[in-house]
Amino acid sequence: MSTNAASKHINAGIAATKKFEEILEKRLTRPNGKKRRTAIIPTGEIIDTYGRLLAYIAPYFAGTANDPLPPQNDTNRRTFNIEMIEEGWAAFFPIYPSLPRNIDLNKAIASAEKAWFDKKGMWHEFGSKVLLGYEYRMCIKLGTATTAQAGIKNAFQRICVDLRNLEIVDKFGFYKIPPCYRLWIWEDDFQKAKVDLGLT
Repeated sequence: MSTNAASKHINAGIAATKKFEEILEKRLTRPNGKKRRTAIIPTGEIIDTYGRLLAYIAPYFAGTANDPLPPQNDTNRRTFNIEMIEEGWAAFFPIYPSLPRNIDLNKAIASAEKAWFDKKGMWHEFGSKVLLGYEYRMCIKLGTATTAQAGIKNAFQRICVDLRNLEIVDKFGFYKIPPCYRLWIWEDDFQKAKVDLGLT
């Protein structure tokens, strides 16, 4: 295994894609072999600042006699997002104000925490120092900027908060917090978030 951070990141991404394809194949295939559709569940803020759809995806169950909806706590009801986090192949990346309901947020935190401490998926294969997608993008912004100041401004636009105690970490100290406990807030949303979330 390469010790190069970029190679590690790319290899982790390839492995995560393979795992996601396996999960899709397994969970979208009905007992009769036919494929089911995918349900898209939008988040609070449906489109992000880059025009990307923010949503959870899960297998679609028609809720009929031939395709009954699994019971509430059945693992088949999980979103693919949560399953990838549980398996350690996706980073938990909550950004205010696009947060799920508290019950779903708590499930995501618990899934991320278990994957991190049990060293599942990428944490097992590539170690705790693997660059997460957002960290890798920060590095790219820093490395391609025309000046150091421009790179820092573009790379560090979100403030990190520790979910364990809602303590404000700042834009640069996020690496001190395990990935499963990082909450991100855009600078423009920070004052509102302080009030809404009761940040210290």
